[in-house]
Amino acid sequence: MLHPALVWLRSRGVSTTVPPQALSAGMADEESWVLTHTTSCAMIPPEDGEAWRQMQVVRESLRDAGLYRWPPHCNLIYPMVPAKRFDDVLPFLQEACKKVPPFRVRLAECGVFGGARRGVLWLRPDVVGGDDSGESPLVALQRKLRTALSQPEKNFVPHLTLSHFESAEAALRAAETLEWTPVDFVVDEVHVMARQGDDGQFTLYHRLPLGGCSLPDSEILPRPFRGMPAMPFEWTDQARDLLRARRGRSSSGRPRRRRRRRSPEERARIAARTPEEIEVIRAERARRKGLLAATVEQAAQKTPPPPPPPPPPEHNDDDAEMA
Repeated sequence: MLHPALVWLRSRGVSTTVPPQALSAGMADEESWVLTHTTSCAMIPPEDGEAWRQMQVVRESLRDAGLYRWPPHCNLIYPMVPAKRFDDVLPFLQEACKKVPPFRVRLAECGVFGGARRGVLWLRPDVVGGDDSGESPLVALQRKLRTALSQPEKNFVPHLTLSHFESAEAALRAAETLEWTPVDFVVDEVHVMARQGDDGQFTLYHRLPLGGCSLPDSEILPRPFRGMPAMPFEWTDQARDLLRARRGRSSSGRPRRRRRRRSPEERARIAARTPEEIEVIRAERARRKGLLAATVEQAAQKTPPPPPPPPPPEHNDDDAEMA
């Protein structure tokens, strides 16, 4: 059962993540809990390790638009609360991390997201060892972190992005020629990071150890990630501009039409739908889609075939001589 304040926030169309304890303490003001794409809680390879080094080399060779802004990472919570709320959610994230012991992952296989207008090439983090019959420690970690922040469950595909492409087909072509040596690393902590605006570089704010372990050293945070570019490359800005342009256009090359934004009342009605009502709506959509497909098929069957083209005129020697 969601806290009434959280229900109220989401009914107004606000994407939020508020721990129940924070709500009970009266910290549920609307603006400071709105999710943002300038913060993240992520699994990040060791900054001085082989996985980090290889990923940065490959990302630069593939001209990844996010090379300057993002470190090598696998997002666990993204978007997340603003950085000014980190101190409020940190205890809940730490408690979730204590419930998952450290584990090892291997980066050996790649995958592709996308379609005709967008492609993403990524590495799959496979957990090494453990019980194959149970839940993956990485999936369990992501689930516990989202639960700690009262975020609803979502389909989680663990991945570390290598680069973005104009289509999934282009990403697949890049995968065929990818030079990658499988590498392992131990996941014994997760990282909370933030950036200034969409164009800023992510900075490390907090390191959260897994399994109740203590971190090997103390350091002053926040700090930049080691091994990140000091300045954007000229091509990173160009690659990002191309990425933005592709996302803003349809498959025909025309600007995409934006859907009308729903009013707060409409969003509230949608959020209040029961599972039974959702199933009825889905069934009605499927019925209409089937009727439309049948109508198109019947129209195609009734349409007479086009008449054959007229035969070419016979050659007339008399006309040719007159010309």
